[in-house]
Amino acid sequence: MRVLVALILGFVATAVQADPYRCNVGGRSVIQGEPCHDETAQVGQYRCFVDGEVIYSKAPCSTIKSKETQAKEAKAAEEADIAKRRIAARRLEATDAANAPRRILLAQQVTARHLLDPDSARFRSSFVSWYSGTAVVCGFVSGRNGFGGYAQAVRFYAIDDYVVIDDGKAYKSFDQRWLASCGPD
Repeated sequence: MRVLVALILGFVATAVQADPYRCNVGGRSVIQGEPCHDETAQVGQYRCFVDGEVIYSKAPCSTIKSKETQAKEAKAAEEADIAKRRIAARRLEATDAANAPRRILLAQQVTARHLLDPDSARFRSSFVSWYSGTAVVCGFVSGRNGFGGYAQAVRFYAIDDYVVIDDGKAYKSFDQRWLASCGPD
């Protein structure tokens, strides 16, 4: 009888103890009676189910957004930014429309100097973009290669005397700079 009372009292004593601590130990979430050894190892108090995974958060589950929702919000913000840039670019383009042919001609002359045979330069689809906030001439250029034939047209953009010609390598850096300078269109 005394053993049963001791067991019941012991059970009640352990049930009444302070809230357990949820800690991250060895990459696993563990519930323990004492505080976490490392403050960064403490896991949030809310157990949430997001995107098919169980996560522990310090914020209520209703405030946690799924990856899909975050992606939609990021896309909407990016589209809004692009729309603002296009409006600003149209405004700047309208004030500088008279200078566009001169800008294109100067950019083509500077770009041709960077080719193997500058006199053989052929330009197509050249335009002035104000997408980045400054006048950037964008387009395609081709010229004679070392064998005397014309090479495939490649993209270029020019800001004043600074010219960048796509070297055809698979790096994303030119694509990113092209989008930032010439716009997504």
